[in-house]
Amino acid sequence: YPAYHWDGKRLAPVHHFRPLPIDLIVGVDRQKTDMLENSRRHASGAAAHDVLLWGARGMGKSALVKSVVGELQKEGLFVALVEASSSHLASLPQLFEELSVSGRRFILFVDDIAFDTHDNGPRLLRSLLEGGAEARPKSSLTASTTCCDLSASERHSAVIPGCS
Repeated sequence: YPAYHWDGKRLAPVHHFRPLPIDLIVGVDRQKTDMLENSRRHASGAAAHDVLLWGARGMGKSALVKSVVGELQKEGLFVALVEASSSHLASLPQLFEELSVSGRRFILFVDDIAFDTHDNGPRLLRSLLEGGAEARPKSSLTASTTCCDLSASERHSAVIPGCS
């Protein structure tokens, strides 16, 4: 399958994954190019960075992530999207264990992470990505989105204090 959904306990195939053609994503050319090249490196087995896309609602952040995966699949790369809710972050070690046994590359898509002071999700995600006792499989890259308007200092900080 080209995409899966993680419900916190198991992977379920997405039967009708139809991302927008990447050419229809407009107005974010630099981000599109960077995201596509980074994801292409990952899908090819090379080193790549995890991604956080931020901006106002409706700007195409989620569509960009899905379109990039669709484009890579169109190019013949063996990569799949795995969508997980930010409410399932605590179960990511189990997901990573499942993904590690596959010979496939995955882009883990966590949409709309909240950076408010009452949400522990961003800290948990950072901890999982930076590594605990057990390393995350190299087959998994994470692409997350948020509607926060992050300042330059917050974007470069290891801990983002919160968004209003």
